[in-house]
Amino acid sequence: MKYINNRALVVLLSLFSLQSMAVEYQPELATAVFPKAQLQPLIERTYGEMSRRYTIFAEQFNYCQQKPKSEDCQKPYEEVKQRYTAAKALYDTVEMTLLPQFIFLESPKSSWQSLNIALVNLHYLDAALPVEQLTEAQLLPAVNQWLIAHELPTTDTLYLLQTLLIESDNLQQQ
Repeated sequence: MKYINNRALVVLLSLFSLQSMAVEYQPELATAVFPKAQLQPLIERTYGEMSRRYTIFAEQFNYCQQKPKSEDCQKPYEEVKQRYTAAKALYDTVEMTLLPQFIFLESPKSSWQSLNIALVNLHYLDAALPVEQLTEAQLLPAVNQWLIAHELPTTDTLYLLQTLLIESDNLQQQ
């Protein structure tokens, strides 16, 4: 539960800070780093996960409208709502980072901890690295393994979009 709160916070902070960090769009580089043919299915899966979680939330919401005193309308309802909110925030942030002025944003250090955990959950890292020792260089080999597994080009820069797509993949596994 705490991890979901932290992840949602990182996603929301990333979303709000994007405006001030816009970078110059380079179409050729964008196509090379994020080929549309490989990127589109990942975005569709991110949307699909958000949609799936919304359906679960909507069903729970409707149930709780009819039986508000049910035990399922307390903590379980809040958990379902929180899972949907996290998935929606993640999808919205992915959509925003696809805009030309945001596609080359580098992943902020504040997102490395959740990326670290996602890479462990997805079996690209054996164990979580200590937070105080996290560096881009330590995360990049695992990120590149994930990129290869998803037929994307490897990188020497950790981009926010890559981080978000890995987070999305992790969400789908839960």
